[in-house]
Amino acid sequence: MQIADLEAARSHHSALKLIIVRHVGSNADLRALRRVADLCHGLTDALDDEYCREKVRTVAEYACEMLAHSEHHRWGVDFLKRQIRDALELIDSRLYSLELVRRRGPGRGAALQFR
Repeated sequence: MQIADLEAARSHHSALKLIIVRHVGSNADLRALRRVADLCHGLTDALDDEYCREKVRTVAEYACEMLAHSEHHRWGVDFLKRQIRDALELIDSRLYSLELVRRRGPGRGAALQFR
């Protein structure tokens, strides 16, 4: 994984966080939904990591529920935002770990995974 890939992933991650924080109320926001879809796609393209892809899918699913509907029959906006923030936090942690492994090099990174 290249440093440019990690930087691109961090950029997409930060933009996703900003969209979620700025979403207020329970109104549908289809522009924000399209932006979230693009950012999620960009994030998964930047990383070759199954764990991150799984968490990005979680973000996309909850964001779709939050941004596509004016009324949230099943869950409230606060619940959806919390789930998205939790998934984004796990992605952030994984990006940190991937960067640490990349900096340590291939041989030393493998040892890090088993400790």
